[in-house]
Amino acid sequence: MRLLESAQWAPQVSDLALPLAQKTKRGRGTPVVCFVTDGHDAIVERRAGSDHPKNLGFPPCCRVRIVAGVVTTRTLERSREAIGRLSRAGLDWWTFAGEAIPHLDRAIGFDCWCLALTDPDTHLPAGGSADNPVIATQQRRLWELEFKVPDANTHRDLVRGPQHVGVLSAAVGGDLSRSARWSELLRPGGLGDELRAALVGDARPWGDLCVYRERGSAPFSPDQARWVSEILADLSLAARGSWAIAGSRISEDGEGPGTQWVAADGTLITQTATARRWLAHLGPQATAVQQALVAMVGADTGRPARVRMRSVQGHWFELNAERLDGPAGHVAVTIQPASPQQIAPLLMSAIGFSRRERDIAALVLEGLSTQDITSRLFVSPHTIQDHLKSIFEKTGVRSRRQLTARLTGKI
Repeated sequence: MRLLESAQWAPQVSDLALPLAQKTKRGRGTPVVCFVTDGHDAIVERRAGSDHPKNLGFPPCCRVRIVAGVVTTRTLERSREAIGRLSRAGLDWWTFAGEAIPHLDRAIGFDCWCLALTDPDTHLPAGGSADNPVIATQQRRLWELEFKVPDANTHRDLVRGPQHVGVLSAAVGGDLSRSARWSELLRPGGLGDELRAALVGDARPWGDLCVYRERGSAPFSPDQARWVSEILADLSLAARGSWAIAGSRISEDGEGPGTQWVAADGTLITQTATARRWLAHLGPQATAVQQALVAMVGADTGRPARVRMRSVQGHWFELNAERLDGPAGHVAVTIQPASPQQIAPLLMSAIGFSRRERDIAALVLEGLSTQDITSRLFVSPHTIQDHLKSIFEKTGVRSRRQLTARLTGKI
């Protein structure tokens, strides 16, 4: 029998094979000591005092930790398989989150969570799904800390680093107070440890996973971080695929951009009626995106910030933010339907075109014939047709006309 670490509390010990249980009082925060004897792994957490294994008669090899709930290898594998199936099911991000989160919770255990999409070109959040009331009410400060204050396990660091999964308690040597994010946001909200993952695929960030435990719960363990690393490719595939779902549409309402005037601290000063309408169309997720844009502009020496996002109805939008002249540091945010030129490169990458396929598809969008493409790229017509066949298969279309509609968000 091999023991691992976890803060997962097993509510149904009867589901496990042949546990030998020695129980203390029931309830959250009170351990149920279970060893699995049929070859499955038991996952355990630290305890001290009268509940420590050395005081319960366990042999020396088992005295390091005590079981707070049991997650077997079989449970972990089932969760892994379920998330893998969901990642290949072509689900939108909100549906995927609703289906995948219970499997993640069953495997590693947490109290609140956030699954965000990320614009792969700008690394900014582009909407998502969450159950985290602490963070939901602190969006402005969250993004200020993310972009302006050095801290452990920022999204940018996880994207660029060799490991795309990080546990906050491990990154700060067990002292969570060393994290500005924890001290200012998580701790006052009653949260403890954080596990975060940048959903990177083909060296580009497609999304972000954050899960949290309440204060007083055990920290996330290295084994749990390792397990999340093992399913990272599936999570990334799901995020990437959600960008490329067929049926995305550009809004055809014909209205131009709407504009907001936002103070440096994120407070809305005024906005046009069109901005109000577009934001209502995008829904609550637009608030977090807008706050992230304003924080990014304030952090990056005033450089403009941009993000593409899609409404739940499937309409593509683009949000831009730029600092206005003057000492106040006010920011102008524009919201408008995204152009085909903004959508096509993102869709090509999300669908998984090779570099040559992207080159050919871009020329098809320009209306070039096979002969023109051959002359432009110095390849044979046969090679062009082979690439087009692959492109058609990946996009599920049968003609260049359909391809153009698919890559410009019109079908």
